[in-house]
Amino acid sequence: MDKVLAIAGGQPLRSNDLQSIQAIYTSAFRGILEGLSGTRNCLVSGLQVSLSGSTITVTAGIFWDGTELSYVAGATFAENELKLLYLQQVISLSDNRVFHDLTNHDIYETRRYILKYELSIPSGQSFLLGAIQSLIHLIQQRTGYMIYTENYLNLVGSASFPGWATPETASTIQINKNLLGMVQIISAFHSTVDAGMLFTLPATMRPLGDIVQCFYAGETLTGVCMIKSSGQVWLRYISTTGVNYINITFQTLSADDVEYDVPTSGWTMQQ
Repeated sequence: MDKVLAIAGGQPLRSNDLQSIQAIYTSAFRGILEGLSGTRNCLVSGLQVSLSGSTITVTAGIFWDGTELSYVAGATFAENELKLLYLQQVISLSDNRVFHDLTNHDIYETRRYILKYELSIPSGQSFLLGAIQSLIHLIQQRTGYMIYTENYLNLVGSASFPGWATPETASTIQINKNLLGMVQIISAFHSTVDAGMLFTLPATMRPLGDIVQCFYAGETLTGVCMIKSSGQVWLRYISTTGVNYINITFQTLSADDVEYDVPTSGWTMQQ
């Protein structure tokens, strides 16, 4: 690791000395974080997403963009399945001073990332939040550990899926997300329809591409579940006479690359 030497005797200090110090520490952080994570960017701490009703809450945290560490303030947004949650870099200058040559310059540059929730991600220094893994996820992935978080989200079925048979105490959905980006959907329910969209996953729990899996539909049928990259979870061949059981796990960074149409009356699937 390089050093700027401090020598007694009236050592002159120049502006490029400060730049050298910044470069030394940036290089050290980069080596440590890349060594731990094996990637160019990651969430060092915080930036946890939760959904309460129709409100998305993101906690404050620290983001490593591959070059520098940045603080990100927490934020809340009204849920909209068409919007994307992302980080955007904002740079501002402050503390204007008069120099010896009588010129004026701002000497502080504040570099932060802010949370944005928009229909599209602008070009430039922006990162889709759901595609960034946390530092602890990456470390555990490299070391082989698999640790599940507590229950992430519970949805009351009667408020989400129009086909829930009511009153039905079993008609709820539990969603878990582990520290490696694995999402688990668990539900037991009765239904009055044989096909439809069950609910929409929060932005950080969606796969990069569409995924197709099966679920247990009553006593004789196998149902088909399609999880779209938009977060929509569609079901087909739902039992209307028995209990339907869902226990599906998928990786948010994976996709089946299946093309299909999803009308509520049925699906046409094409490999």
